[in-house]
Amino acid sequence: MLAQRLQRVQPARTMEMNERAQTLQRQGIPVWNLTAGEPDFATPASIQEAALQAMRAGHTRYTAPAGIPELRTALAQRETARLGVEIRPNQVIVTSGGKQALYNFFMAFLNPGDEVLIPTPCWVSFYEQVRLADGVPVFVPTSPAHDFFPTVDDLNRYRTARTRALILNTPNNPTGQVIQPEALRDIVTWSVEREVFIVFDECYADLTFPPHRHWHPLQLVPEAQPWVLSVNTFSKTFCMTGWRVGWAVGPEAWIAAMTTVQSHSTSHPTSFCQWAARAALQLPPDSIQSMRATYERRGRWVYDRLARRPGLRPYMPQGAFYVWVDVQEWLRALETDDFGLALRLLEEAHVATVPGEAFQMPGYLRLSFATSESVLENALAALMDFADRHGLP
Repeated sequence: MLAQRLQRVQPARTMEMNERAQTLQRQGIPVWNLTAGEPDFATPASIQEAALQAMRAGHTRYTAPAGIPELRTALAQRETARLGVEIRPNQVIVTSGGKQALYNFFMAFLNPGDEVLIPTPCWVSFYEQVRLADGVPVFVPTSPAHDFFPTVDDLNRYRTARTRALILNTPNNPTGQVIQPEALRDIVTWSVEREVFIVFDECYADLTFPPHRHWHPLQLVPEAQPWVLSVNTFSKTFCMTGWRVGWAVGPEAWIAAMTTVQSHSTSHPTSFCQWAARAALQLPPDSIQSMRATYERRGRWVYDRLARRPGLRPYMPQGAFYVWVDVQEWLRALETDDFGLALRLLEEAHVATVPGEAFQMPGYLRLSFATSESVLENALAALMDFADRHGLP
């Protein structure tokens, strides 16, 4: 009955684990939920007020498919100042979240059988969106030795004549790691020389923890501009996950093609949300810095607590709001896999996590610290109690 393409696509495991946690909560069972991929801060009041003002001013009707000119212009100016290369408004598309920007690209550029290189571990929607566009996700395994980012040698092993694009995500979801500039420069140069498009997901760019620094491909290799699409969102930096506003920057012809796709799907992001997004760009930097500092403090606390357990190997987050944990010693002791461990933690300890298999790297768990300190304290206490009861290292 259903289209064949849906036989290749599975619901997101991140959503599944969150739904399982919410089911227990509806039964009156307290759950310490560490699955969230969204800020726990409220949308700033000035952004909310801008939306109200936009509605009162009558900005509740259709807009241009690529977004209101005022927002596209503001984003072009922002990116020009940040990247050091000229970005014009017609190189910007405003989308219903960063997720739709990615979807628009894959629908516009992939033919059946085209391959997309996806370093793993990776965000769950990358590979499913490629499949929805009749492309073929090609997973490129990475290792802790390179901060879970690919090397040029890795890419060479998996590239074929059908390779169309490469996805890069930094700061990374799920690992919280940030790619080094030398590694990024090598990958960008490799891609340009082989005419492989780069889809650069930088949704957590403003949540990079010092002394680490977020780099964009064009800051390192300006001549790569004809080969790079960067994707971003207002969801993470500005706490606007439910507002569904993102954007992409790329060559003018790419943006025009993606706009055609958008015009026949969602039409455009919600009109007054676009005006709110424009106001978000005017927030003082200290408000973002304060939130980032809170995440950094939480991330260090969770890392330190997990690192005390000999059988766990957490990785210090360098950005975003996740701790990536190697749990392979626990899996061997319990004779289970990471999904089985995640289920047992939820059912026995009432701690909700996301298994590494969802990110195409079994043997790990992702823990979000985008929640309150009290939830984190209770979750880690329950996690350690589970380990003690089962005699885990």
